Amino acid sequence: MTGRPLGNFVNNVTGKVEPRIATLEARLSFIRKVYALFFVAILVASTGVFLGMTQNPIGAFARTQTGSIVFYILAIVSMIAAYFGRHVKPLNFILLYLMCAFDGLSIANLLSLIMAANLGHTLGQAFVMTAGVFGGLTAYVFISKKDFSFLSGFLWVGLIILILASLVFAFMPESRGLGFVIAVGGVFLMSGFILYDTSNILHHYDESEYIDATIQLFIDFFLMFIYILRILVMVALSSRD
Repeated sequence: MTGRPLGNFVNNVTGKVEPRIATLEARLSFIRKVYALFFVAILVASTGVFLGMTQNPIGAFARTQTGSIVFYILAIVSMIAAYFGRHVKPLNFILLYLMCAFDGLSIANLLSLIMAANLGHTLGQAFVMTAGVFGGLTAYVFISKKDFSFLSGFLWVGLIILILASLVFAFMPESRGLGFVIAVGGVFLMSGFILYDTSNILHHYDESEYIDATIQLFIDFFLMFIYILRILVMVALSSRD
């Protein structure tokens, strides 16, 4: 199997940025590993959600505002730790799935509020729509083989704008219009990140960076689900008015 260029990497010996050449077999093995880890990550996060919705001390705590914040912080800490320990086995896998479990627990409060409002049907709809969008964009990247790394600057600017808008919304949560705009913007932004991260997995990631690649995909999917869920909930609430 002949080698082919797969972007650049930093040579740990010389410290220089050099073109990376890898076999097609190595790249396919890397892709299979990343998506296998990603699917397990979704299952772990779903388990975290289930645990957060059950009647036990952890679930009871997760369904409080304080619990939601605590588990959100733990998810961020685990994500950072997973990134820096991404080459240390088996710590990298443990931290990766801890992040996913904490993310699942962090939204238990939100989901319980949605179910209390008799909008539980939106949960399944949001998951199916998220899986459809994620799968469609992923398929497009793999079929077209386009390199979407040029989106990097636009995506980070969009992310900064979205964060600032979310901070404004935190001080005026009664503004449904702003909340809807943020959710729609979040869906478009996450769609861009899915194209960008999938493209990097196909073309640029070093084969040793499967943990980092999995983290990026999971975050894209998780946030896409949250934003789609918010849109569906707001539409359902508006129809009641």
